[in-house]
Amino acid sequence: MLFLKKIRYGFSILKAEISGKTDYWHLREKAVEKKALSPDIYYLDMKGKGFYEGEMENGIPVFYLNGVHRTFFPITVLNYGLGLLNRLHDGEAVRADLQKVLDFVLSRQDKDGAWRFEVPQGVKHEMAEGKVSGMTQGLAISFLIRCVHIGLLSEEDCLKSIHPARTMMLSPLCTGTIDNEPFIEEFNVPGKSILNGSMFALLGLFDYESFTGEYNEFARFESALRKLLPRFSFGIWSYYDLYGSFCSRFYQQLHVDMLTVFYQLSGNHEYIHYQKRWRKGLKFAFFFILLKAIQKLFQLRKWGMNADRRN
Repeated sequence: MLFLKKIRYGFSILKAEISGKTDYWHLREKAVEKKALSPDIYYLDMKGKGFYEGEMENGIPVFYLNGVHRTFFPITVLNYGLGLLNRLHDGEAVRADLQKVLDFVLSRQDKDGAWRFEVPQGVKHEMAEGKVSGMTQGLAISFLIRCVHIGLLSEEDCLKSIHPARTMMLSPLCTGTIDNEPFIEEFNVPGKSILNGSMFALLGLFDYESFTGEYNEFARFESALRKLLPRFSFGIWSYYDLYGSFCSRFYQQLHVDMLTVFYQLSGNHEYIHYQKRWRKGLKFAFFFILLKAIQKLFQLRKWGMNADRRN
């Protein structure tokens, strides 16, 4: 019976991937062209995130953890806020909506600089028991700085919030090492190390240093990211994490778009090398989607790890 459930689950994953069906959490966030970048919008086109389809409370998206537990998920709220910034940039009247999100974000920051997830006691989740997400810290920094640029937040108040946020993001609660290289973790689960989450965190660190003029950490983490890219590569496809989980089509495309952003920021062609390789993989998505479904079915966590790792 359990095996049949696994088969049905594997086929459901395969069906969803083949259909290309999207939802609010899997909208493409295309890299904004360098010439179109502006201080008031994010590096990825988040406009679709500015239209939340679910329940709202006082202008804030409500998230149902595991489909059951009603909560406010920091990443969902911040993505929604970044989407509203895109809408404002396009001339839509959403300033009042942005103010509600800003007020909520500021009110939910703990004294140590962290934004924590409300995970009910006894519920299993990577962010349970007060853990901190480097991705959340980075997204919050990026959002708050852009609120300064649109006149919703003073520079002084922004600094009061982003300084402890950045300190927390670079603390052992959010960072680890891979092959002796520093890595900001989306979820600090030993050995997992999610690529896109770390990249979102790094964009927040880049924004922090650009805003404050304190250029002392981004270069170190960005250099480490480039060295670690082979660990996340399986030929023309990418891994979601260091557990060896094959990316879905959505995360493969997200990796491609984020590599474009990092090339625009750094000018380093290593990002273009992998961007072109993984973009090519999208042409053969069906094959890798099938592998992902098989991996899910049989829980093959480290299939082919380090197949692309270079000396």
